[in-house]
Amino acid sequence: MAPRTPTLAELLERHNYILQTTLLHEGLLNYSSYQVLKEGGPNNLSLAHESVTDFFKIAGEAIDEMRKILSKKSGVIDQNNMAIQLHLIKGSSDYIGTTKVSSACKAVRDAYTANDKERCRTCIKELKSELGYVKPRMEALMECEKNIMVAAGRII
Repeated sequence: MAPRTPTLAELLERHNYILQTTLLHEGLLNYSSYQVLKEGGPNNLSLAHESVTDFFKIAGEAIDEMRKILSKKSGVIDQNNMAIQLHLIKGSSDYIGTTKVSSACKAVRDAYTANDKERCRTCIKELKSELGYVKPRMEALMECEKNIMVAAGRII
């Protein structure tokens, strides 16, 4: 027996729960930024979801690169390359509206501009943790939005 397909009302309730209870209540998402990303209907929704998915992939790669920069034996942090990698995360996190990720990026920036490798490592660990915490919640929200569009008859 196939599982029951949720109704549009149930999907909307789930969407509101994910949004209100986790993303907004915990300060993980600036909803107005996320709404701007999704403006334009179903086609833009797919693009928005793709942008969010790409963001998490790029952020993971940038964190790996920042760790490599810090692992170099030089006593001085390569601030230019750190800035490049961090901008990949910070710019997109602001665009998407992931507020705690954006704040964690600022902490990393403060650490590398102070040339404090240990603090930088700690801040990068916190940044990775924030990304790991918000990612499944954003994925759940996006999956719910996709199911709402399908249930409403707007196949995306």
